[in-house]
Amino acid sequence: MKQRNFKNAMISEKGIDISSIQGDATASSVLGKLPEEICALIPQQFRILHVESVLRQDLHSKFLACQKKIREDLRTKSKASLAKCVPQDIRLRRKETLEGYADYLATPQLTFHGTSNRFVPSIVRYGFLKPGDLNPATKERLPVRCGST
Repeated sequence: MKQRNFKNAMISEKGIDISSIQGDATASSVLGKLPEEICALIPQQFRILHVESVLRQDLHSKFLACQKKIREDLRTKSKASLAKCVPQDIRLRRKETLEGYADYLATPQLTFHGTSNRFVPSIVRYGFLKPGDLNPATKERLPVRCGST
């Protein structure tokens, strides 16, 4: 099996050796999952080629303040109105309180982003850019793709 080092992780033909990923305590606290738990959610037909923390400490404190405000605002709503925003399978699994619904709704949901291989180097280098932003490499404005952002 051919391997090479890449940002503190080992890559083989199957992708990154998940056990070699060093966890980011800030990311894990926000997402509520360790890197291994997140990677376990990715379907087998996908390879993980690169893992990089993109959390900025300056934005982390703003995120926590905003999350706290969202929780406080949600706790002023009725339990029935919050229940409408929580997926049925979550509601059926456990009897929730108003606070439980507010906490669920204020907790980030883990999602995955897929893209064409040709965009990966730009995303890794510059992060996600919005339509209308200038691409730092080409100096061209980014168009809206797929109809929305």
